[in-house]
Amino acid sequence: MNPEEFENSALLSALEQFRIEENPENEANFVAELKAATFLAPVNFSQAPITNDDGSVALAENTETRLVALQTEEGQSVFPIFTDMEAMAAGDMAADEDLYTWPMTLEEYLPVVNQAGDELAGLALNPFTNGMPISRENLNYLFADRTHSPQPGGQTAAQGSEDAELDIQDTDDKSLPTPLMAELIGIADDSYGEIQTMYLLWLTNNKTKVANYLLVIDGPDAEKLRAFFPEFARAFGNFAPEGKSAVDMILQSDLGLDLTEFRAKYTRNL
Repeated sequence: MNPEEFENSALLSALEQFRIEENPENEANFVAELKAATFLAPVNFSQAPITNDDGSVALAENTETRLVALQTEEGQSVFPIFTDMEAMAAGDMAADEDLYTWPMTLEEYLPVVNQAGDELAGLALNPFTNGMPISRENLNYLFADRTHSPQPGGQTAAQGSEDAELDIQDTDDKSLPTPLMAELIGIADDSYGEIQTMYLLWLTNNKTKVANYLLVIDGPDAEKLRAFFPEFARAFGNFAPEGKSAVDMILQSDLGLDLTEFRAKYTRNL
């Protein structure tokens, strides 16, 4: 990865056009470019990188990558992201340790931001030039579609269910793919207590005949729980069997059903 080759001209052009005329078409173009872009993230490492003979850089085993944050006037922190080296060089990125650049997309930032504490406000796109803030809420809104993984027909079981009967059944532990369950439990474990209970059920829409997984999670903070939905959706996309990656997700408090007849697939041992 050569940072000097990063330019993101399509994104910068879309941003400029959206600022000139804020209409739905320009907004959609800007959002599409924003989600597709790869940014330069300033980082430092627990061990100095190794420079190879060809100029490429490699990391020693067990090297930890640390994202560098900036402080806002309100006392919060943000992760700065840059479209190119010129935008990064426009400001002061002085740090106690050597700084490097690392390529990251917004989707890769999503779980990092959501798992950070409230002192992290979100991201700052090109903070030293013509950039803009991307709050935690904005970031989750950009990937709100990841809370569902539709069937080839374009619907999940819960969609179009206003006048349909939904049937909920438990899933058999023996039939659940081990890689999928390992990933789901790993996400729950990494939530540091935000996710206290998790059910994986099977949901059928008796009108549309669409059926898929239903993931139900519970915990003390509803907003923080919803922030995990995109990460869970990626887990189903990556680890569910072919044809069974669709999933509906809901908080137990929003479901409004007694789930005592079902067995939780994860319970936090506090």
